[in-house]
Amino acid sequence: MQDETNNIPIGDVEAAVEGLFGLIYLHPSDYFIVIGSLSLFALYGLSIYAGIKWIQKKFR
Repeated sequence: MQDETNNIPIGDVEAAVEGLFGLIYLHPSDYFIVIGSLSLFALYGLSIYAGIKWIQKKFR
């Protein structure tokens, strides 16, 4: 059985555009999942940054 899609490799720009449209056309409940996971990553990164700054300030 032959695939319905082309087997032509796509470039980086085309892949990025397809990924962007995949994010734009998500179901509304999926946005909460994406936003929640990104918020957790941001909180984790900011806590590491704050810890490093606290250590630097303590040993000055």
